[in-house]
Amino acid sequence: MKLNILQLYDYMELGGAESHIITLSKALMDRGHSVYIASSFGPAVKILNRLSIPFYEINAPKDQVLFENAGKILEIIDHHNIDIIHVHPFQSQEVAALIKLLRDIPVVTTIHGAYLTPSVKGLEEFIDSYIFISPESRDFHMANKLIPNKQFNVVPNCVEIGAADISVLENDGTLRIAYISRLDDDKLPSLDFFIECVEQLSSRVDVQIGIIGSGSQYSYIVKRVEQINDKLSKKMIHAVNGSDNINKIIKNYEVVVGVGRVILEALALGKIPICIGNNNYVGIVKEQILRRISKVNFTDRNTDTPQLPELFIEDIMKIIKKPRLIKNDILQAFHFIKDHYDVKLSAYKHERLYAEVMANRRRRSLTINDLINNVPAEIDNMRFALELREKGIKYELDALHNKKVLLKPDFNNAEDNWIQTLTSLAKEYENHKTTIVIRIGNEFMGSLESVIKEIEDVYNLLIESFDLDILVDYQYHDEVSENLFLFEMDCFYTTNNSQYRLIYKCELLGCRILTRNQTF
Repeated sequence: MKLNILQLYDYMELGGAESHIITLSKALMDRGHSVYIASSFGPAVKILNRLSIPFYEINAPKDQVLFENAGKILEIIDHHNIDIIHVHPFQSQEVAALIKLLRDIPVVTTIHGAYLTPSVKGLEEFIDSYIFISPESRDFHMANKLIPNKQFNVVPNCVEIGAADISVLENDGTLRIAYISRLDDDKLPSLDFFIECVEQLSSRVDVQIGIIGSGSQYSYIVKRVEQINDKLSKKMIHAVNGSDNINKIIKNYEVVVGVGRVILEALALGKIPICIGNNNYVGIVKEQILRRISKVNFTDRNTDTPQLPELFIEDIMKIIKKPRLIKNDILQAFHFIKDHYDVKLSAYKHERLYAEVMANRRRRSLTINDLINNVPAEIDNMRFALELREKGIKYELDALHNKKVLLKPDFNNAEDNWIQTLTSLAKEYENHKTTIVIRIGNEFMGSLESVIKEIEDVYNLLIESFDLDILVDYQYHDEVSENLFLFEMDCFYTTNNSQYRLIYKCELLGCRILTRNQTF
C-alpha cells in the first residue's frame, strides 16, 4: 500500500538526526511511498534538493510559533492527503499534538536518545507509537515508566551501504584521519582529546587530519588548529565548517573518528571507524565492539576504558603496521552492519510499523484539555477564553446579523487580496443576512486613520451596488480577547499567505476556513 508520509522535525542542520530522517525518507520513496519533510530551514535542505525529497519550511522552535506551524502543517496534510505523521523531538512533537486536535491522523515518534521529550511529558495521548533508535533509549523510558501501555519498537539508525572494499594504508604514505561531529559544547571533551592525540601522533607518523563539523565551537576549533599547525610548522590539521555531502568527505579518508551515526557511515563506505566518547575510549570498531556499542547508539556509554592518548596512538600504529589484520576485522564489522543497519531493511521495518499503527491505533476525540504539563501559553489563553465563555462572557459586536464572516487583511501587504475578496463576498452575501467583519490588527493601531479611510473608500464603491452590513473591529486584542472574538465568527476568509496562525486558531474554535472562491 502506497503511503503519503510526513516527516516533521525542528531543524534541518547537518546532524545525525537529520541524516537519519533524510536517509530513511529516500529509502521509503524508493519503495514507492510519497515522503515530505517539514522543518525550519537549514544547510541540510541542499541534501533534500539533491535527492528530490519535497521540503516544506516551518518556523524554528519558539513558543510563539506553535499555532503558526500547526497551520502550515495542516495545509500540507490536506494538500497531500497525508496518511501518517512521523515526528521527531522536540517542539515538533507539540506541533503534532496540535494537529491531532483537528485531524484524526496517526502519529509515530522516533526518540533519538535516553532523554525526556514532550512526547512523554504530557503528550502521551497524542502519540500512537514510539520508535527508539537503541535499546538504551528504550530501557530508559521503560525504567522510568514513561510509556505505559504504549506500542513501541526499536529500529536502529540506518545507512546506505556503499562500500566496494575496505580502505587500508597498503603502502608507506600519509594516513588520512577525519574527525566528524557537531562542534558544540557537549562535544568538546571528545574533540579536545582527539586533538591532543593527533598532536602527539604527529612526531611518529605522517598524518593528515580533517575536523569536519559545524556548531557553536567552530571558531574555537579553528584557533586551536591554527596554533597546532603553527607549532608544527606545517598544515597538518584542516577544519571544515560542516558539509552537506558527508559521504563525499568520508571517501577522502582511511580512518573516521567520532560517535553515533558517523560510525555506521564510515563502515558503510569501507572506512576504519574509531569511536571516541566524551569520557571513555572505545577504539577501532570491530564486530564485537560494534555489537556492544550498538546498544548505546554507538557511543562510549557502556565502555569503561579511560581516555589515554597512548591507546589512540597504539590503534593508529596497528592500522599502519597490520593493514591486512585490520582489513579483516573491519570487513566482519561491515558485513554485520550490512545485515542489520542497511537503510533498505530499516525502510521495510518502518513501512510495516506504519501499516500496523494505522490498522490498530485507538481512535478517540482529543481536546485541548488533553494537553497536560508544559502547556504552551497559547493553549492556556485559549482555555481561559473557553472558561470565560462558559460563564457567559462574550466579545461584544454590534452586528446586524447572527451570521458573521471574518476578514483580517494585512494592509501593508501588496499581495493581500482583501478588496477582491470583499467584492466577491458582497455579491455572495447581499441577500443572506450576513455581517462581514473586517478586523484591523493591533499592528495597525499607529496608522488607524489611514486604514479606516482605505476601508471606507472600498465600502463606498460597493454600497452603490450592494446592500451590505460591514462591521470594522479595531479594539486592542490580547490573546484572550482575540479568542473570544474568534468564537463569534462563523467563517474566516483568507486573503494572503501569512495567516497560518489565525487559520489554526479559527479551525480549533469551530470557525470554518474559506477562500474567496468558496461559499459559506
